[in-house]
Amino acid sequence: MIPRSVSWWIAVILLIVVGFYVRLEPAGRGMTTRDVLQDITWSSGSWRCEAAGVGEAAYTDPIADAAWSGVCVRDDLNRLSVYVGYVGEQGHDRRLASPRLQYPGNDERWSYLLGRPREIRLTDGDRLPLRVNETLLQYSNGRQDAVLYWYQRGPRTFSDEYRFRISLIVQKLTRHPTDAAIVRIATSLDARGMEAAFQSERDLAPWLYGALMNRIPWN
Repeated sequence: MIPRSVSWWIAVILLIVVGFYVRLEPAGRGMTTRDVLQDITWSSGSWRCEAAGVGEAAYTDPIADAAWSGVCVRDDLNRLSVYVGYVGEQGHDRRLASPRLQYPGNDERWSYLLGRPREIRLTDGDRLPLRVNETLLQYSNGRQDAVLYWYQRGPRTFSDEYRFRISLIVQKLTRHPTDAAIVRIATSLDARGMEAAFQSERDLAPWLYGALMNRIPWN
């Protein structure tokens, strides 16, 4: 048997160790995701981002628990609409929507023209590439919008709804958290064409990915 005095000292040491690690816990972890999304400085390098006013968001996800929406500008030719939505828990009837089917303002005069997966290489060579979907939408008046989006859980990204849903099923079956974010970047096509529009979105995407991976207190 361990002497009572030794057991007492072991208990004291364990309490000290636990207290030490609690003090090392990042302060940001005590924040809610809503606080974090509003607290992030949404600017990177030459990109300057400004939050949309109340009721001015061009796009919303119907189940998001927290969201940030605004416009990011790099120069007169690069003006991107950005939406970031986070949900803390998902299930069979509650999951993030697909930007291919969830149209701005729920306006059915939008239609889906094409979609294609793409990988964006990140500057950190140890990280997997950012997997996104490039989608082209068209409004009834002929306007076309280039939309780049992805689903994110921590460092993992998904370019399509099917892989994302499979991941959610696995998370549920293994009793792991199902929180996730949807990131949507959009801009209307101009004389430069579709590829130029998508390229601008690809330039901004890695920074948004990193900001969410490092700042959101994932469950």
